Amino acid sequence: MDRPVQTVAPVSAREALATLESAVESETGFAGRTRVWSEVASLWVALTPGGAAMDAGQDQRPFRVETAAATARDHPLAASGQRLTLNGPPWRVLAVQRTEPGRMTLLLDRNA
Repeated sequence: MDRPVQTVAPVSAREALATLESAVESETGFAGRTRVWSEVASLWVALTPGGAAMDAGQDQRPFRVETAAATARDHPLAASGQRLTLNGPPWRVLAVQRTEPGRMTLLLDRNA
């Protein structure tokens, strides 16, 4: 008997499915290091744009940095230093704020 396929709907219309990833580093055979990103969790997030600014390191051309905040259900493995992939280039997780029981806000940035 065929049953209809059920899809998981976002909690609200403004939420989108994102992937939280963590870096795994290892040494190469030539005394170098390699970094691979592995999935930690899939999260429904509500992304709120924060703005953009120009930033530059010493002797570098300025580049644009976008900021945002993503609100989602709390996940115990979420931590700063991870990345969140969602419709385009990945976002760097700067901080995780747990303000309400069962909810978290990820403070994000990325080079635009």
